[in-house]
Amino acid sequence: MPHHVRTARGKIIDFDLMKVKTQIASAPKPVAVQNRENFIDRKLRRKLRKAQREAAVKKAAANKPIDVGNDIVKSAPAAPVQKKSIRRRVRRK
Repeated sequence: MPHHVRTARGKIIDFDLMKVKTQIASAPKPVAVQNRENFIDRKLRRKLRKAQREAAVKKAAANKPIDVGNDIVKSAPAAPVQKKSIRRRVRRK
């Protein structure tokens, strides 16, 4: 006989179902499931390591002093801008 109880809020709790769920959760995982979880964890670790490396590189670049003495670039003189001729329509009388 199932053991059902109604709470003060009116919800029904099935203690037998809760017992079965805890037994399933405490059972050891199959090999296929464990291998899949390990694969996912390794992928996640790689992503985290990559993000940490990128953050360290950005931080090092931000802390590096900037040397502007040798960075002067001479550019070619700008070409003169040619104005477009505008033709206006003349009305003849």
